This record gives sequence, structure tokens and C-alpha cells, in this order.
Amino acid sequence: MQQQTEISISDVLGFLRSNWKLYFACLILFVLAALGMTVVSPHYTASLTLKHNVQNRPAGALLATEDLYDGHFDLVTWRAIQEKLILIARQEADRSDNNSKLLSEMSSASWWAQHVAPVKSLTSDEAKELLGINAMIVGTNKPTEDSNAVQYLGRAIKESTRISGLAITFEADTPHKAIESTEAAADNIKNIAGVLRFKNYVAGLEKNILDSTSINNLEFSQLNRDLSHFKMRQKELERLHKAYPDAPRVLPEGDFRQEQSTKYLPLTNQLIANSLSIFDIENRISQITELNKQNELIAKFNARLQAVLSKTSTYSVLYQEMAAIQEAMRKQIADTDFAAMQQLDTIQYQLTTIRQIAQDQFSKTSVTIIKKPDYYRTASKAAFLGLVIGFLLSLLILLVRKSGYQRP
Repeated sequence: MQQQTEISISDVLGFLRSNWKLYFACLILFVLAALGMTVVSPHYTASLTLKHNVQNRPAGALLATEDLYDGHFDLVTWRAIQEKLILIARQEADRSDNNSKLLSEMSSASWWAQHVAPVKSLTSDEAKELLGINAMIVGTNKPTEDSNAVQYLGRAIKESTRISGLAITFEADTPHKAIESTEAAADNIKNIAGVLRFKNYVAGLEKNILDSTSINNLEFSQLNRDLSHFKMRQKELERLHKAYPDAPRVLPEGDFRQEQSTKYLPLTNQLIANSLSIFDIENRISQITELNKQNELIAKFNARLQAVLSKTSTYSVLYQEMAAIQEAMRKQIADTDFAAMQQLDTIQYQLTTIRQIAQDQFSKTSVTIIKKPDYYRTASKAAFLGLVIGFLLSLLILLVRKSGYQRP
């Protein structure tokens, strides 16, 4: 009769119960080995904080977005900015002349979730205490919308979400690697945030040019239609004035004073009023023409800025190259073109302001290093691995016994 080699579930369960010492031995062996390796080569955790410095929008700074200029940096603002920072990191990582491994990692949202965390200005208990006024606006005691209670609640909600900075942490096998990674990440975040400001500025310039040009062209067309009408009326008034040279030059007393239409005014008065209207329209057309010339100047400047953005990856170099473009365009403009000079002066001020804000928006704290052997996680993984190895070994022994294998 052929020997039966199949293994049933009852065989496995019975063998597991009878060989529990094997599992326990494997578990203890793997845990001790893992803990020993952890003691010999512990992990180090380095951390620092990028403190957000409150900044107010400088007077006259024609900047594109409100990202951090209102002095309030909250969770919602951070999430929106984080998505833009990831996009910029991805663009920089894809550049052919950039071999930064860190930028490639920063182009993933998982990297930010693992290494960067917002630091709230208030603790959870402080935020709850600040929001305790919620009880005042429920039930029959609900205050009016313009009451001090509601205004205080709005400020409390805003303050409870305020962020004071960003905590950056890295783990490594040596203190040097942990500190180096943390410092490099902080510097990259500061630089990418600065690049983002210049990108926002260039995008804002383009939007302002399009909006201003569209509005000017619309007004220009309307003014030209009005000018054509007034010039035709001027010719007709001059013809009537020649046809009736003895017409009164002052408005006579009578019911005509009650009429609102200028057709009842003396011809001389109508000619003067019509001439003034033509003068005003022509003056405004001249102003719009000058504004469009300035927009063309800014458009040329903005086109060169976009070319710089596609080649430069640091905000300090961006500022230098943009300032150089502005100086080169200044040399091409006549000294008597005061409007163009004023536009370039404004651009120079804006670039300097953005550079200063990019430098000051975050400040780094000193790096804190912690020797952190993670005994619990290491022991848990080792225990699980020991149980798996013990189970596989027991199955192998059971299979050998059932197959009737004998040592020669």
C-alpha cells in the first residue's frame, strides 16, 4: 500500500502545539539579535524649526499673491503653498543640469508628510480655551453679528490655526548625516519658497498687463467713437454759426432756461462746450496711448523674466538676473522718457522688496540631535520575523516526517 504523504490541517495544528518551544526559541533569538544590533548602531534624529517671520505688505509693492504677506500663516495657507512648493521642486528636479537627489525626493508629497510638519502657535489646550466663547453663541443667548462676542470668536478661530513655523526632522545612522540632511532640507525649502515668490510676481505682472491692456483698449475704442461724434457736431455748429452770424451770444430770459438740452444754448456757448469735450477726449486718448506704451515695456520685461525663470533655480540668482534685465532696458530708454523711467523704478523697487521678503520669511533655529534607538519597533519586527521563521521551520519538519525521509 502506498505511503500517505498528504498533510492535513489537524496534523499542522497538532504539530504546532507540540513544538511551541521552537517558536519561542526563534522569537527570543531574533529579538535579542535585533536589539543587540540596535544598541551597537542606534539611529539619530536631527530636527530644526523654520520660524515664520511675520511680514506686512510693503507700501507700493505690486505683488501677485497674498501667500504670506498679511502676517497670518495658518494651516489652510500652508496646504496651498505646500502644493506649489512640491510642483517647483519637481520642476527643478527635472532640469537637465540639476542632479540633486533631495529635490527629487521633495517632489513627492510623501516626503513632506514624513519630514516637514507645521508648528502651531497655540497648543491644543490653549486653542480650546481660546475657543471657549463658542458656548456664548448657541441657544437663546446668541449675540448679533456685529457684537463683540462674534468679532472675538472670529479672531479666536483665526489665532487657533496660526502656524509659527515648520519643523523639519531627519533620521540617519550617524549624527553627521542626520544634521546634514536636515540643514539641506531647510535650505531647499527656503530657496523654493523664494523662487515661488518670484514666480508669483512674474505671473502677476502678466495678469496685470493683460487686464490693463484690455481695459485701455475698450476705453480707447469708446473714446474714438465719442471723438468722431463731437467732431461731426463741431463742424455742424461752425456751419450754423456762419449761417446765423447775428444769433444771440447770451442765453435770453424765458422758458428756454428750463430746458436741459444744450441745443437751446447760444451757438457760441455750444461751440466752446463742444471744443472742450473734444480736448478732454483727445487728452484722455493720449494718456491711454502712453499707458499702452508702458504696458508694452513691461510685457517685454516680463517675457525676459519668464526666460530667466526657466533656467535659474535659486531666488538670489533670479534677483540678480532680473535686476540686470531691468538695468539693460533702462539704458535703451531716452532720459526724457520719464514715464518709462518711472515704470522701471517701480519694477526695481518691487524686485528688491521680493528679494528681501524671500530672505527674511523664514529663519532657522539650531539643529537638535537625539540618539534614538527605537527598541519597541525593532523588537516588534524581530518578534514577528521570529514567529514566521519558526512556523516555516515547523512545517518543514512536519513535511519531512510525513514523507518518510530518513537520514542515510
